[in-house]
Amino acid sequence: MRRFERIHNVVEPIEEYRIGGYHPVHLEDTFHHRYRIVAKWAFGQFSTVWIAEDTRLGRYITLKILKADIPSSSRERSILLHLSKVDTHHPGRNHVLQLLDHFEHKGPNGLHICLVFPVMISDGGAMTVREKPRCPGYVREVSKQILLGLNYLHDQGLIHGDLQPANILFTLNCDLSSEMIEEPEFSHVNWLPGVEVDDSAPRYLMSSQ
Repeated sequence: MRRFERIHNVVEPIEEYRIGGYHPVHLEDTFHHRYRIVAKWAFGQFSTVWIAEDTRLGRYITLKILKADIPSSSRERSILLHLSKVDTHHPGRNHVLQLLDHFEHKGPNGLHICLVFPVMISDGGAMTVREKPRCPGYVREVSKQILLGLNYLHDQGLIHGDLQPANILFTLNCDLSSEMIEEPEFSHVNWLPGVEVDDSAPRYLMSSQ
């Protein structure tokens, strides 16, 4: 049963703010007593992803908040934890997603796994826009890093089952600054008449960076 007026902007499905679904997030919310939300990176089928300031270390990070119905034994978290504990000098380690921190957050829709990563500006899908060819040297360097990362995973007994441009992320070669963060567009959340209003949904949804 629908609970909200439809939102036609490019944002996550508002009806997924429910028990077991997304956690409602607003600007300036603080998680784990240190990660302050400053912008929204993106959303996916199983999570929303945010830019947050690590107030303890004075830097920006990426905060991924999984839906509450993702179990605490999340395969994603267990693999990332395994990779973060591997003691190796393999050259591909730096080309695999680095888990900086992880914790669980209890909200109105349940218990959410939260994963902290470095700031990543884009994915391969956005970097392969038509009519904007890359020079051969650039393509070779990116391909080399991908292959080194895959080789590192294979050395750890892991296989990447979904290698595609959208799953290839690019990190910044400098620190993210507040001037680089775009002003968000807000889509107000409106409850349908007759539906009991609760705190399962945010007051607004935000456009992605």
